[in-house]
Amino acid sequence: MSVISKKGISYEEWVEERKKGLGGSDASVVLGLNRWKSRMALFLEKTGQIEPPSAGERAYWGTVLEDIVAQEFVRRSGKKIRRRNFIFQDGEYPFLIANIDREIVGENAGLECKTTAEYNADDWKDDLVPDIYFCQCQHYCRVMGWDGIYIAVLIGLKDFKWKYIPRDNEFIAAMVDREVDFWVNHVEKNIPPEWDGSDVSDELLKKLYPEAKKPSVQLPDDVNSIIADYLKLDGQIKELEQLRDSYRQQLQALLGDVERGETSQYCIVWSNVVTNRLDTKAFKSSHPDLYEQFSKPSAYRRFSVKRIEREE
Repeated sequence: MSVISKKGISYEEWVEERKKGLGGSDASVVLGLNRWKSRMALFLEKTGQIEPPSAGERAYWGTVLEDIVAQEFVRRSGKKIRRRNFIFQDGEYPFLIANIDREIVGENAGLECKTTAEYNADDWKDDLVPDIYFCQCQHYCRVMGWDGIYIAVLIGLKDFKWKYIPRDNEFIAAMVDREVDFWVNHVEKNIPPEWDGSDVSDELLKKLYPEAKKPSVQLPDDVNSIIADYLKLDGQIKELEQLRDSYRQQLQALLGDVERGETSQYCIVWSNVVTNRLDTKAFKSSHPDLYEQFSKPSAYRRFSVKRIEREE
């Protein structure tokens, strides 16, 4: 294991160092277990094609509260901790890096400090640890050679928990295989991974290409197979949606004007819902000046696929 000192470097320089490898927070992204970032976004960041998102208020307060969480862990656990002001690199794969929060004195283990909102409390109940943090902890165990790691979390500024996560060699082996593949076969070769169909990938595409700037382009013929598969799946989805809706209609007809029905295994509800919506057409007709004053144009890109019929 080798180290890079963080003493005297700015936050911007630290971010640049992180681009040179895969850190603990990247592990869940590589494994496809992170709902906030896709593999494609991570690839674009690591290859310098887009900038990582700037640290917001949540990240700021997480850093500010890190010391408080660490101190509370010491008070409740009775253990001693120390800082290690370095970026650590894995001995076998130097692009696997670790920015650890603390190290446990007298144990081959570390400490990871977290803060989270109250609505995430169920993610931490009993022995649960969110997937993204489990991946991060196992990544650190690999790079640091630890037998395990403690994780402490302050939930909603009122509930404190700490847990020990033992090293999972089977998980680490599978994780490292994926990390090495991602870095060597994608980042180093500058070959993007496949789009994964996630919501975060949809958001990434909207940010990368918010508007069409050119009228048309001739695509290569190998795209035909992708389009054919897309149309086939699209048709299957529509058939399944129609079948699902027919079942829904059968159930609604069975309920009729009854709100709730039960079987020995299920409960179905067709409830009354009242919402107030602005009648924009009536408002525009009655108050055209106000409508123009408060109307705001919105733009988006509509996607469609159709077959080109060519004459023989």
